[in-house]
Amino acid sequence: MNIIKMPIINLVADASIDPLTLTEVKNFLRVDIITDDDLITRIIKTAIKQCELYTGKTLITKTYKYSFYNSIIQAVKLLYAPIQSISSVKVVNEENSETTINSSVYFIDTIGGILNFKTVPANFYRLDITYIAGYGSNATDVPEELKQAMLIHIARMYDDKNGYSILPKTSLDIYKKHKIVRF
Repeated sequence: MNIIKMPIINLVADASIDPLTLTEVKNFLRVDIITDDDLITRIIKTAIKQCELYTGKTLITKTYKYSFYNSIIQAVKLLYAPIQSISSVKVVNEENSETTINSSVYFIDTIGGILNFKTVPANFYRLDITYIAGYGSNATDVPEELKQAMLIHIARMYDDKNGYSILPKTSLDIYKKHKIVRF
């Protein structure tokens, strides 16, 4: 029986900061009490994750490892742009021994988020691509329009407080403008 293994993406290093601070969000919500700080912090995390999932973009610098099994084509579309850099590309054999591929064998299209191979790797069990993505390492690097969309979404979730809130149309419209089309 042949098992088809789908590519897997793992978060290797998360962002050390968030694109929105608790203070910014509380000011937007016009909340000056501390009793809801834990709730608001959870809502912020949820809004950030929803923004990243919908747009396919990483807001603050994170490191990912994208693993492919058995075969690969000339180019790989990396999830979660914008791509800052490739940390490593490794070929892993069935005994789990790794060989790092020299960077002269590939190049990255940072705008399209595509890793292009000049020579396609062969005879491997798994190919691991570790890369850094995100607008930057500071909240100021994130487009203001995306921050505003998240604030609107956070306000809706905070008003509902029932654990589920439909993404507001305004936020959705902004996210659509920033969405990466995957092929």
